[in-house]
Amino acid sequence: MKVRLRLILFLDWKNIIDYYNTYDEKKLDNILIDFIDNEEVYFKLVNDSLNSLSIEEDVKKELALAVIYCDELSLESHSKVRSLYHSSWIGLELNKLSFDKIESMVNEEFIRSSSDYFDKLKEDFPDLQISLIENNIDSYLNTAEEYNIEVVDYILLMESKHISDYQKAKLLDELDEEIIVDNDKLAGLACNILANVSSAKKSFSFLMGLFGKSKSNADRIRLFNSSSYDISTEQAKELVKKLTYPYSRFLEPKKRTRIEANDLHSNFIDNLQRLNLISSHNLKEGKIVVISKY
Repeated sequence: MKVRLRLILFLDWKNIIDYYNTYDEKKLDNILIDFIDNEEVYFKLVNDSLNSLSIEEDVKKELALAVIYCDELSLESHSKVRSLYHSSWIGLELNKLSFDKIESMVNEEFIRSSSDYFDKLKEDFPDLQISLIENNIDSYLNTAEEYNIEVVDYILLMESKHISDYQKAKLLDELDEEIIVDNDKLAGLACNILANVSSAKKSFSFLMGLFGKSKSNADRIRLFNSSSYDISTEQAKELVKKLTYPYSRFLEPKKRTRIEANDLHSNFIDNLQRLNLISSHNLKEGKIVVISKY
């Protein structure tokens, strides 16, 4: 009772560390856990820290780790007090904690991106390694060569709602073209992303691979438009052959094909005309009429 009363009367980390140092086991006991779990307490402690205390840094670090590794604390109190000591915390043993606490630490960027944490999360907390990169994407892009990321990870990153298409295109730059087109799902996602961002010139073999794996005519047409000045007429013809109806009719002789008049189609038809792949085209009743070569 005296211990509990003293903790309440002196509600700061100095008092807590004095109590912590009175027993040998280097983890929080039930008294401290119950005390810190009190809402009034952890909201007070969040405005305090160990950094200002005139004690050895090793002692501060020991208590900080005891708090971080205390899975018995509620998620709310743990998230409030685990930053009591400012450190980059390289090499934390993540498997000492439950999924909800690790997820919170990743999402609140308490755990920063590194190849070590990526590997640990992938092994013990699958999919959280993707959240780690999502929350630290710029840092990752600067150190990508240090990570061992597999195709399945790239697929999850391409599907992410938290990374921009521009950043996804930068991620794709880290992969060999053959790796992308060899995986149907990744190639389809890559075609969608690269169709919507400006990026470096793509090889014809890469374009053919993407066109062959994508199921979206719209994505393939956008990609064609953005690459049309980098390819020959014969290469353009091979790409158009990958499109499905009604665009597949453009290369059939003596055909008149009507498509919706919109910016995407207008640019596409202008490019086909410039590359001498169609005979002519005109606008009629809100439709573009494409006349194939004879």
